[in-house]
Amino acid sequence: VVMVTAYGNEDFRAETERSGIAAFLTKPIVPNVLFDTITGLFARETAADAPHAEIGQTIPMVAEQLRGLKVLLAEDSMINREIAVELLQDAGLVVDVAENGRIACDLVLQDPLPYDGILMDIQMPEMDGIEATLQIRKKWSAEQLPIIAMTAHAYEEERQKCFAAGMDDHVAKPVDPFLLVRT
Repeated sequence: VVMVTAYGNEDFRAETERSGIAAFLTKPIVPNVLFDTITGLFARETAADAPHAEIGQTIPMVAEQLRGLKVLLAEDSMINREIAVELLQDAGLVVDVAENGRIACDLVLQDPLPYDGILMDIQMPEMDGIEATLQIRKKWSAEQLPIIAMTAHAYEEERQKCFAAGMDDHVAKPVDPFLLVRT
């Protein structure tokens, strides 16, 4: 049994270990941590010796000509912001953050255009990512400012709403670092 929870305090962890739980994962789940956990539970070789362990430890980078570009991350979850900012900075990008769509609009609707792209959460307080994208598209075209949806809703209907609002692509959460950097 593998316990997955957003609550990772030591008392809770100690209690679950006494209950015979084999592993403990804290949300949001990072793909290579999940892989290492499963490998450690079931593989004969250790996770460090596993053939895919090296891939999970490689920091994905954007193409050299894209390094240093400035992106806006519109995300209301503090944990998701921290993870995404670190990932994007490690990938070679300069990152600003907005905690909701209204703040994102305030930052983006300036002259001259301050960003090379936006990563936009869909469900945010005050103004969601769909409405923020509609407002931004009134001033900046997709050619001028790419917007990539980042959402836990990976259903085709949700993807189509993102595209209809003027977003250029869609990345599902939890984010796969390699997929995000490639996108």
